[in-house]
Amino acid sequence: MRVSPKINDVISGLISISFGFFLISLAVKLPSVKHINFGPGFFPLIVGYGFVIAGIFLLMSSTMWTEKTDFWRSSRNTIKVNVYKVLHTLPVFFAMVFYIWFAEAWGFLPVMMIVLTGLVYWFGNRLKRSIAVAFCATVILHSFFYQLMRVSLPWGVLESYSGLLTW
Repeated sequence: MRVSPKINDVISGLISISFGFFLISLAVKLPSVKHINFGPGFFPLIVGYGFVIAGIFLLMSSTMWTEKTDFWRSSRNTIKVNVYKVLHTLPVFFAMVFYIWFAEAWGFLPVMMIVLTGLVYWFGNRLKRSIAVAFCATVILHSFFYQLMRVSLPWGVLESYSGLLTW
């Protein structure tokens, strides 16, 4: 059976809002930095708010709430979830949660390498190319946030090498 776009919007909106609040709750627990107004939780916090706002827009755009028919009892609108689509997007959510949980202990550089390698590989590249892209992107991200924006990124296990890894 085909799923009505109205139900898809409601389900997607509720999942987006729930995940957004989950990200926000994890991001606010990250430590703040003394010399700047934002720290390592700033961008996950923005992503969390983005998920909440997107979910609200999905719920508002659904016309299911204003329909006069008994939408929920109609047999043609039974919920059928496309498992492939859900599973295909889960690594992005897990990558954000993985970063939030492990960045402080392991450090930005190793965690970002793992996250980006996994995501680039998951979305269809070969492992060698995924590692190369992840390495370049990690160096660029670290340079941008740590050197240019002066965000205090966690060093984790690489604390003793922090002087060698800054340029």
